[in-house]
Amino acid sequence: MTQDIGLVDPVAKFIKGSGLPITTAAESLGPFRGLFYGAPGVGKTRLAASASEVPEMAPVILCDIDAGTMSVSDRPNLYVQHIKSSAQLLKTLRLLKGAENPFKTLILDDLQEFYLMFMRERLQAEAGKSGKDPNVPWQDDWM
Repeated sequence: MTQDIGLVDPVAKFIKGSGLPITTAAESLGPFRGLFYGAPGVGKTRLAASASEVPEMAPVILCDIDAGTMSVSDRPNLYVQHIKSSAQLLKTLRLLKGAENPFKTLILDDLQEFYLMFMRERLQAEAGKSGKDPNVPWQDDWM
């Protein structure tokens, strides 16, 4: 279960005798999933884009919803798609789910903008059908 990495005998003895699924941090690595939350300008996009410098995580595709790629234009192995509609994003996600996907990391920047874009599209569609004001969401628009 654990590699021989020079563990102190009491630690190795405890791990072997415990029957617990204890491993080293290196053995525990799996796919990374993260959500970065913070105020505008603190470096969330730059932090996420740093995945492009990690061989195990590159190449990286950034689906840019809020036109915020200037801070990461210097990153290697970083590809950007500028998202203009929820349909475009959903098509991209379906393609990335396929077997031919060469990307190891996906960044959605940012989810709040995607949510706002989706709601604007939904309100516009509903206004066309019902004559509602497209700038005022009704309770049933949130469901």
